[in-house]
Amino acid sequence: MATFKHISSKNADYGAAEQYLTFEHDEFTMKPTLNGNGQIVPRTGYLISSLNCGDEDFAIACMRSNLKYGKNQKREDVKSHHYIISFDPRDAQDNGLTVDRAQQLGEQFCKEHFPGHQALVCTHPDGHNHSGNIHVHIVINSLRRATGRNWTLTMPPSGKSRIYHYRYVEASITNKYQADRGTQDKKVWDYIEWYQTRQSAEAVWEADETEAFRQAYYCRIIRSFAICCRIHFYHRENGKCFGGKQQYLKSVLGSSPYAEAFEKVRFGNLEWRLKALVLFVRCRLYGGVYLLHLAARVLSGG
Repeated sequence: MATFKHISSKNADYGAAEQYLTFEHDEFTMKPTLNGNGQIVPRTGYLISSLNCGDEDFAIACMRSNLKYGKNQKREDVKSHHYIISFDPRDAQDNGLTVDRAQQLGEQFCKEHFPGHQALVCTHPDGHNHSGNIHVHIVINSLRRATGRNWTLTMPPSGKSRIYHYRYVEASITNKYQADRGTQDKKVWDYIEWYQTRQSAEAVWEADETEAFRQAYYCRIIRSFAICCRIHFYHRENGKCFGGKQQYLKSVLGSSPYAEAFEKVRFGNLEWRLKALVLFVRCRLYGGVYLLHLAARVLSGG
């Protein structure tokens, strides 16, 4: 069982992707973690491989292809795509998942879905603050090595197509742990990028469909924030004092995309726990956010 996340990048420094994968970083500021001597800290226990790069490293191979086809030279060009496949922590014990097996699955997924793209596949043995989930990073150059064609999304052309949503309704994939959860999550994140591109190019969506999509997106962002409270902000191994944790939490809430999501989401689209979270944030009662975290931890037996 896995979840899937997609991030597109306009950063022309392909080496930065490999540095992120092989050295420790703060997952929210994205800055490298430094030791007492001011040196960046290497990650441990990871596996990494490259595909379609020949004898060159990933960064050089990507830049060579870009120059060959005269693409990815503008600041606004999307240079790469970053995918994260996160497995449930229980998969290690229940399904025998190992770092080696996850790496094999990641390489297989990359070959099947991004053929011809230069790629890095890297498996990390753990998540934020030892949350216990094995996860695979896949970073691909946005164009294919052999043809120079950019990677594109395949989505239905009609505004009447189904919206893969994260709202609190019976059919929502967020509320069901299905065997194809990773595939369904990929549809969501691909759909977000495709929708935003299409929406800016031509107004083909009816007002109610547009608002439904936005509300679904806001709900997903808020759910992600709630998860971050558990595995990062208030995790037992977060070394910050309580005041420092609260200050950091407030800074995140004031940043994009969280600020917009908490301001504009409709309560009717949220499950009751997230309704309480949104209410506390809108009233700036950040201590209430911590109380919700404590209540959730007690209920889960953690």
